[in-house]
Amino acid sequence: MAKRLILSFVFLGFTCSHVGAQEDSITVDSAFRAAMDRGLAHYDDGRYDLALLEFEKARAIDPKSGFLNYETALTHYQMENNSTAVKYAKKAAKEDSQHGVQGSILLGTIWDERNKPKKSMRVLRKAIKRFGDYYLLNYNLGVAAFEAERYEEAFDAFQRAILKELDHPDSHLGMARVSSARERMVEALYPLYFFMLLEPEHELTPRLVERIVKFQEGLEQHSVEEKQKGKDKDKGYAWNDPMRTLDLQYRAFFMAKDLLAKDKVLNDQIVLLTTFFTEAGEVDFEARKDVVTSYYVPFFSAIAKQGYMEACYHYMHHKVYMASEAWMKDHYDEVEQFFQWLDAEAPKPPGLE
Repeated sequence: MAKRLILSFVFLGFTCSHVGAQEDSITVDSAFRAAMDRGLAHYDDGRYDLALLEFEKARAIDPKSGFLNYETALTHYQMENNSTAVKYAKKAAKEDSQHGVQGSILLGTIWDERNKPKKSMRVLRKAIKRFGDYYLLNYNLGVAAFEAERYEEAFDAFQRAILKELDHPDSHLGMARVSSARERMVEALYPLYFFMLLEPEHELTPRLVERIVKFQEGLEQHSVEEKQKGKDKDKGYAWNDPMRTLDLQYRAFFMAKDLLAKDKVLNDQIVLLTTFFTEAGEVDFEARKDVVTSYYVPFFSAIAKQGYMEACYHYMHHKVYMASEAWMKDHYDEVEQFFQWLDAEAPKPPGLE
């Protein structure tokens, strides 16, 4: 797993939104605010040493400020002074504010980058208890649990992140990576497709498409194993897991395509996916309730049943396949109708109705 790819988004909501971070400090001493403003300006320009000088002026006024301690920690982190970053992140994390959340996330990130995912998990679990199910806390807990090979906890954390912030692409990608590591391939394909629907132009999308194609081409080399005992007890499917049935169905569809390659209909990915997603929506998932069975499966089943799979497929692949790009240009109205349906009628996850 490319850890930096997963963690690189962590600060998107924070490092580029200093104005929002400053709003809760309006009542503090104007000298403190002025020093912080100068420090943040230096930070944004990459002049970290000068930023720290201004932060020290602010520290003389309010050394306990979570705002100050978080920005100081973040600046040291950018300078790769991780020990000092930890010191100030811990101080920031003590504050019951958004800076406490930010400090906790930064602290968890540093421990994870130091290859100490269990420390990261402890920090993030504690933060979730204090601050609630904020999606970035859960996402980062999922990353740390994945690194620690605590796949069930990682799955649960990514699931909570998705239910809190459906449009956060990395949570879906994290879910896919967990399922892939557990050797639950069709379970992994659902969040992969959802990620591609959110981010068709992401730099990872071509690699994900390549992986899906390789999986389809090598289906006959993989068996659908039941959950293992011992060291690999978290891999494979439980014997009564309905997703095991879907895995078998998916393999059957695409292996039949290879056997009957001359049949242009069976060789059509869109037709195959339409058929698979439609039939998957008819599977009884009473024995299992989670974001995969309660959202991904009915979501893609609805796309297939409503006749939008062609628009969906080409939109997901328009930066990978020239044919999909051309289709998009020639079928603008159909793509618009698809997105109108997504906004108005597409199934929502449990709790987001």
